[in-house]
Amino acid sequence: NSEKTPVTAYAKTKWESEQEITKMHSNNFMVTCFRPSTVFGSSPRLRCDIVYNNLVACAYTTGKIGILSDGSPWRPVVHIKDVCQAFIAGLEAPPELVGGKAFNVGIPDGNFTVRDLAEAAQKTVPGSELVFLNEHTDPRTYRVSFNRILTELSDYYQPEWNLDKGGKELVEYFDKVNLT
Repeated sequence: NSEKTPVTAYAKTKWESEQEITKMHSNNFMVTCFRPSTVFGSSPRLRCDIVYNNLVACAYTTGKIGILSDGSPWRPVVHIKDVCQAFIAGLEAPPELVGGKAFNVGIPDGNFTVRDLAEAAQKTVPGSELVFLNEHTDPRTYRVSFNRILTELSDYYQPEWNLDKGGKELVEYFDKVNLT
């Protein structure tokens, strides 16, 4: 229910779209909006432009994690399997719990600084080097509340993934596909 202040054109159009789609909610057409955090995890079509996937992949392939900023921007992240669980929760929960509502999809304490993410990636790939270059400032810093999904849908949504578990999964996948 907080005020929205999207920074990028992408974020603005997502917010405007959500507002318009939510107007269509009725007894005959239920609308529920899920707002996944930045999604990470392995997949056959792995996205290495996603912050945590990228950091673990850099550590794995080069032994080095280079952060262009000072690492202070915040990012909420969530594993793809927890996102899938959220969608299933939305389908299984009674309409009065989800109808006409929006849910930020994440985990307890699921907001991390880029530094936190880089350090978790470094821990996942022992021996990798972490370097903060301080060459770039990133205006995209944000934290979100997951209180609604974690409380109102607690009987339907119980996230199971964290950075350590997801990082291990990524390394196992990289080993399997011989990522270079």
